[in-house]
Amino acid sequence: MAGTAAVAQPEDIAPSAAFSGAAAFQGSTEVDMKNGDTFQWSRSYFQASGMIAQSRVSSVGIEIGGGQTNYSFGSGFVGRSSIDVNELKVSFPIRFPVGERSAAFIVPQINYAAESGADLSDGFTYGAIGGIMWRVSPDLVIGPAMGVQTSLLDETVFFPFLLIDWQFSDRWRLATGSGFAASRGAGLRLAFEATDTWELGLETRYEEFEFLLDDSHGRAGGTGVDSSTPIVLTSRWTPSDTLTITGFAGAAVNGQFKFEDANGNEVSQSDYDPAPIFGLLARLEF
Repeated sequence: MAGTAAVAQPEDIAPSAAFSGAAAFQGSTEVDMKNGDTFQWSRSYFQASGMIAQSRVSSVGIEIGGGQTNYSFGSGFVGRSSIDVNELKVSFPIRFPVGERSAAFIVPQINYAAESGADLSDGFTYGAIGGIMWRVSPDLVIGPAMGVQTSLLDETVFFPFLLIDWQFSDRWRLATGSGFAASRGAGLRLAFEATDTWELGLETRYEEFEFLLDDSHGRAGGTGVDSSTPIVLTSRWTPSDTLTITGFAGAAVNGQFKFEDANGNEVSQSDYDPAPIFGLLARLEF
């Protein structure tokens, strides 16, 4: 996440680029839709980014990512046994210094999430996150942040959160989770540096995935919303300065699947049992 960068004195940095790919899977779980059902999903995602920096806290960049999430239902949901959701995200992270010991950032973003076959123009949402961080000590950077996001039902949501990067011992760090390419939402990560190239962690976040449903071929349209709180153990291997490979495994708890019609009326809302979740992320930097 752009806001977790350290506050430092100006230092020329060459332009950089990165490519990442990720795959994640949530195992089958029971969800109370009508008389009970099961569902699971798999997700693949790829992202490319570039950044031009004048210092460690002054930069402008672009991130472009896309992928697909495939939902499978045991006995059918809103007229289908599966839903394939196409995703696209474009963001523009900007960082700049504010005084000698603080830095601010803003990240405007455009998101698209819709079932295959849905109208392209109807699946876009827009938003931004921004915040400011202060270097309290050589080992602690902290500050407030705010996000704003539109929804597919023309609503606007505001969500405040805390940014922190705290190296509280030689090998332990508590920080705002930057997330995986196959994961959405701000979170919190506790990490232990086992060796110079291997890091273990525990991470949690709240995630809400909203997507447009296809209304063609006589099917009902509307919006699906999948929300949960994943809690995962992570293992991060960095064999070189350019390559990072991260694996994660855990459970999605407090899960809920909601369906609203095209007018925003709730058609169904169902909680689902804790579900296993795991995945793999690889990131290559230049």
